[in-house]
Amino acid sequence: MIWKGLCVRRLAASIIPAVALAALACSSTAAPAPGGGPAGGGEPTTKRLIIALPGASSGAETNRVDQVGSPDSWLVRPMYENLVDTDPATGKYIPGLATEWALAGDGKAVRFKLRQGVQFQRDSGEFSAEDVVHSMAVQLSSESTSTNKTFFTGATALGKYEAEIALPQPLATWLYSVSRENTVFIESKAYVDKNGLPKSVADPAVPGTSPYAWKEWSQGARMVFERVPFKHWKVTPDFAEIEYRIQKEPSTRLAALLTGEVHITTVPQDLQPQAIKGGMQIVSGTQPAMRAWLRFHGIYVDNKNPGQYLYPNSPLMEVKVRKALNKAINRDGLNRAFLGGKGEPMLNGPFHATREGWKPEWERNFKDAYGYDTAVAQALLAEAGYSAARPLETNVVLVPNDSVPSAQDVQEAVAGFWRQAGVKVNLVSMDPGQRIAQDRDLKFDNHISLAASNSDIFVGWQVYNDSIPPRFGAESHATDALFLKIRSEVDAEKRAPLWRELGDVAYNTYMNIPLFWLPTEVTLNPKVVAGYVFPGNITGFWTHFELIKAAR
Repeated sequence: MIWKGLCVRRLAASIIPAVALAALACSSTAAPAPGGGPAGGGEPTTKRLIIALPGASSGAETNRVDQVGSPDSWLVRPMYENLVDTDPATGKYIPGLATEWALAGDGKAVRFKLRQGVQFQRDSGEFSAEDVVHSMAVQLSSESTSTNKTFFTGATALGKYEAEIALPQPLATWLYSVSRENTVFIESKAYVDKNGLPKSVADPAVPGTSPYAWKEWSQGARMVFERVPFKHWKVTPDFAEIEYRIQKEPSTRLAALLTGEVHITTVPQDLQPQAIKGGMQIVSGTQPAMRAWLRFHGIYVDNKNPGQYLYPNSPLMEVKVRKALNKAINRDGLNRAFLGGKGEPMLNGPFHATREGWKPEWERNFKDAYGYDTAVAQALLAEAGYSAARPLETNVVLVPNDSVPSAQDVQEAVAGFWRQAGVKVNLVSMDPGQRIAQDRDLKFDNHISLAASNSDIFVGWQVYNDSIPPRFGAESHATDALFLKIRSEVDAEKRAPLWRELGDVAYNTYMNIPLFWLPTEVTLNPKVVAGYVFPGNITGFWTHFELIKAAR
């Protein structure tokens, strides 16, 4: 079975039964046509497109692909391409540096036919299978901090333009993991062999195959990328240069946008009316994207002691407590007050009606199970043994999050709802580096924090609700066992009931505090940018810069 012009949305490709795995392939017929120069109508109003951003969420910048995490992948995305691309309008997978792909080896490998004639930046040679092998080795090296180590075990060149990537087992995430949605960026082996890896962001980044190449990088201030001087295989971007400008404060970014110092940025909901009044436009991503929720810290499976948890005495281990904290929140009020009513109710972790494994009952039962009712919340806390004399005490770790409009206000409002229900809430502010280290090392034992992610359902669950590292949320022995089955099942029809079973456990035991699905929005100056189509559901959502249209 061969799919011509394969353009599958997310992991829908895995619907093919296991018996047909070896035949599953993607044809190059859907590949984007090579671009010429900027379209007619005159020259762009500016040669350098300036994008203002709040900076890396981790607080650290890097131009090495093996050191950048998914949330901060925007740092290097302008320079690199992936084997499988993502259509910005539909979110479907389309050919990228690979023109065809197929599962092989009983689902434990993926074979790729590679695009010929693709040039690396800065005279670093032609793309070939050896660069795929090198790029995979970079992801899997001992120095690498990449989470891709859970997806792959290595790569082999089968010819100059054919490569095979090995999987540790059949994985439902196989297509996602090599696509633009993930961070397996292809870089030049020849360059690394000759020059080594950059020692700091001041050193040139390893060349990729994107239409934009590294030009300069000033730590904590700006990063500049320049259009390659040759005809790119896919497109010639309108803008000669792109600059990231780091501006942490939303008000500063808005002021810079209104004065013409920057051309695209993100501004929170409460500042958007000022931007619109100043002639700016709001553009949303094309796909269901950013989910915002509150995650529980302290509900961790003890992998060294089967059946046990790391913090069995944490008050958050009690289901009635987690339900009470959910019932105490006025989500409609939060949506109106801070999000302009744009939030779509998030019902159950990374599950969504557009994704596999969805169960309509979760929406029908949400009001009873999770809906706002302070009296019910208080009754649940009383059943759990808490009272005015002995209140539930927990900690909210305040997380600045530019992806959630008015994030600070949202977190403080939630704390206020909980106090009304009789909870003693401690607001905790921490240095980002310290907070991330505590989080990664599972040191939080009775803490709750705001999270936002536009990862797909597989990665969303694995990262935020499973004991497979990295671990950033509530875990369960029951869901761990189910997710291992789901992750190894490449047939979507067989996965669906497993997903629903896992979703029921998560929903009924309140493994998360769901808030909203939010549109991924950018604010732009229409005098400089004529159009920007991007999916918005890719982690580190700043993507597809090469397709931004310039005003003329």
